[in-house]
Parts: sequence; structure tokens; C-alpha cells
Amino acid sequence: MTDDDTLSRVRRAKARQHSDHWLDGGAVAAGGVLTVAPQVAPALAFAAGVPESAVTALAAATLLATLLGAYVAGYLGGSDGASGARHGATAVGCAALGAGLTGFALAPGTVTSVLVGVSIPLALVGLTAAGAAVGALVGSVGGRRKGRDLRVSPRKRDA
Repeated sequence: MTDDDTLSRVRRAKARQHSDHWLDGGAVAAGGVLTVAPQVAPALAFAAGVPESAVTALAAATLLATLLGAYVAGYLGGSDGASGARHGATAVGCAALGAGLTGFALAPGTVTSVLVGVSIPLALVGLTAAGAAVGALVGSVGGRRKGRDLRVSPRKRDA
């Protein structure tokens, strides 16, 4: 068997491939990591002795990471708005749930004092639902953007 035969066989196999997966785990993981990873920066800054006002400003700025994570998950996960929304909602919802559970596990007293009168399961459901809603909205933008990038413009087709 020559290299040309092997290459032809691989090309034929790739041409027959089609993705019928409802969710792409890699896209969800990429969006989730981009959502959660920057949230560590305020904790590290606080531990390093940075003034509280600077830590608060840094924490507010890291909220943009949620939007970036949802956009990336939607862009990587689908070629239309619905698929992008699915991926963005899943990525940000899972990241919000993971971050909430981590907060409750590491500092239950502090988190409970902030959520006076609200049960922990109700707070987790609300946090996850809000994250998923934001993720779906921004992820659908990412999915539509990728769909637009995949279309061939008439000028490129004629060339």
C-alpha cells in the first residue's frame, strides 16, 4: 500500500463523516474553562494582599469572562444559533454550578451569611439558571457568527 492509497482512504473516510452529536464536549469544556479560570484572579489578588477596592474591581471585570466563555462555546460548538445557544448554555450553566458548589464547599459560613434567608439548593438552582440563560443568549451569537463565517461569499466562489 502506498502513501497515496492511505491518504485517499483517509479522505474518503473523512468525507463520509457527519456529526450527529447534540453537544460537543470539547466546545463545552473550552467555554467552561474560559468562564471559570479568570474567576481565580480575585482570590489570588486578595491572598497576595491587594487592597480590597482593587480586588472588587478585578472581580467585576472577570464577569466578562462569562460572556467570553459562552461565545467561545457557541462558536466552537455549532454552526447556527440554536446549536450555539445549546453549547453556551451548557458551558456557562455547568461553570456556574461548579463555581457555586466550590464556593459552598470552601467557605460555607461566608456564603451562607451572604445568602441570609435563601436555601442553598435554591441559590444553586438560581445561579445555574441565570448562567444558562446568559450562556444561551451569548452562545447563540457565537453560533450564528460561525455560521456566517462558514458561508462562501460569491466573490470567493467565482475565483
